[in-house]
Amino acid sequence: MASAFNQFFNPFCKFRKYDSFNKKMRNTFYMYSGRLLPIGNPGDQFGDDHRPLGFFDLTIVPTLISELSSFAVRNIQSPNTSGILARVLFSLPVVIIAIPRILFAAPLTFLSLPFVAIAHGITKIGRNRVKAPLKEEVVTIVDNGTTVKVLDTIADYCKAKHIRISSSKDVYLIQTDDSHYDVHFNNVPGQARSGSKATLDITDKSQRKCIKALRKLNVLFYPCSSPQKSGDEAELDTASKPAAPAV
Repeated sequence: MASAFNQFFNPFCKFRKYDSFNKKMRNTFYMYSGRLLPIGNPGDQFGDDHRPLGFFDLTIVPTLISELSSFAVRNIQSPNTSGILARVLFSLPVVIIAIPRILFAAPLTFLSLPFVAIAHGITKIGRNRVKAPLKEEVVTIVDNGTTVKVLDTIADYCKAKHIRISSSKDVYLIQTDDSHYDVHFNNVPGQARSGSKATLDITDKSQRKCIKALRKLNVLFYPCSSPQKSGDEAELDTASKPAAPAV
């Protein structure tokens, strides 16, 4: 309950220490604007519907109209013409209210840019230190699309494929059992989301460091459903996450 309350009402809850500069700026914008278009699929954990309220939402009335309209849009199930028209009509207030949100948030985000840049410069030093195991440990990366195995470090593979390690849409971590974690590279350009992956063994000291580095870099993490946790796994397993996707 406390976590859900925090994710909805805390404008700062999306900020992470080792995020990229672009992601810090994007989160700064949303901190001011709040949820621009929360009318998508609530199951989409990357969508606007999963963003917290922002400073603009201190203007209570527009926020209530936007949230109630969004709720109505998401719960209209009728596929016929009347259902489509109803969704369009209920979406209009959300779209209209998004305009003052943008006008409010854009100049404040621009004014915040120097402070975000300073904070990012400070954390980048620590980020490079955290990423060190990903640059040193060579792992086997299996491309499911072509069944080609590549021996490389996670950092070098991501750099070659233009994959952002800290992006939850590009890389995510799944605990497959008590000892193994799969690192999925989900958005490999030109490979139609082929699902390349590397398997890390927690009993291997260097690979365990890679797992910890990925967790610190805010890679989306799906824990194993097994109730048995060793000391290493208990240290790695933090807040609960959504059920793992089918792979």
